[in-house]
Amino acid sequence: PPPDPPEEEARRSFTQRLEKLERISEEDLPGLLEELREKAPSWGSLRRMRSIALLLIYVSRSSRLCRGAFVAEGLPLLGEVLGASVALLEAGSAQERHEAGMRCLACLCCLASLPLGRATMWEHRITLGKAFDRLHRWCGREKSALAAELRAPTQALCRRWRQQPKPALQDSPEKKALRVKVLEMVKQGLHGLPGCSPASPMPVASLASPGLMPSSTVAAEIETALFGLHGGANAEYRQHARMLRNNLALAANASLRNRILSGDIPAEELVKMGSQTLAPESLKEQRRADAIDAMNSVIAKEQKLSSAASVGIDWRDASYNPRTGSAEDLEAAAAAAEEAPKETTRPIPPATPAMEPPPTPFMDGPPATPLRSTGSASTEMEVSATPAPEDEDEQGAELIR
Repeated sequence: PPPDPPEEEARRSFTQRLEKLERISEEDLPGLLEELREKAPSWGSLRRMRSIALLLIYVSRSSRLCRGAFVAEGLPLLGEVLGASVALLEAGSAQERHEAGMRCLACLCCLASLPLGRATMWEHRITLGKAFDRLHRWCGREKSALAAELRAPTQALCRRWRQQPKPALQDSPEKKALRVKVLEMVKQGLHGLPGCSPASPMPVASLASPGLMPSSTVAAEIETALFGLHGGANAEYRQHARMLRNNLALAANASLRNRILSGDIPAEELVKMGSQTLAPESLKEQRRADAIDAMNSVIAKEQKLSSAASVGIDWRDASYNPRTGSAEDLEAAAAAAEEAPKETTRPIPPATPAMEPPPTPFMDGPPATPLRSTGSASTEMEVSATPAPEDEDEQGAELIR
């Protein structure tokens, strides 16, 4: 067989390179994108489109960091493939429509995996948004099997983006002014600017670097997520934006800003984080140490109070007396006691000796009665003498006298 042309060999070499990688990393992506932008045009339009579509499939299966890097650098290529494929779907032959449908499926699979929101689609509405809208309209009016196959992922993406609020630049004029201010506030935090002054110098670490998404794109996604979380531009929405700006602008939070700009932390997760989570690691360690010290002091105070209660000691102010009141009352009472005349002490009478209890009948025997004497049993009972009649007459005569 005749040898393949150099263009086909270059395309096959690119394909074999992807197969060896198996899973693209954020370090490999810039070189692949540069090859497709610089060298692939010489392969021919069809070979270049096939190579880009194959790369989109590999990107959809890559890590979150790699997908974030693709959002930063590869969206123009995605929009180019999608636009050319939709044009063939609308006015191509049957074979061209079939291959264009396969490339559209690759684009939709990549779009579903990327951290893209409604704000990002609005920002890239010229290169990507219009091509997607054309595909959505084509799927709605066509009744073929290919249109039915493309309709499900297209409608799923439409539902996801319609559930999100409109971006700040697309809102009504009365709300747009306030939302743009909040958008600039979030952008300052991503740049590491602690103040609100536009004249503040931008740190070198916050400048755009390869693999990081543009700060304007990320700030638009964060502001839209904030607006949807609080249900409008209310006071909580503005306060939350200030909290994000102040925490992101900390000098020790450079790693957090890089994670956000690289897509490792999506906007929906970021707006649900509190100030404790967004604080730098050094500040978290300091807060944990302060909390441990406060807990130890409380425990020591409770142990001190419990030991004082067990021995009956009052550890409150030494001048406190629960019976008399304050120290001033005690001093006044002592002075009054000194001025009062001292009373003479009376002698204490001697104590009365205790009397012995009387004997009981059961201890010393029954008491003596007129009919029973305490003598011996042979003693005769004493009987009073009865007066004689003569004696009674003498007593009567004496009374008459």
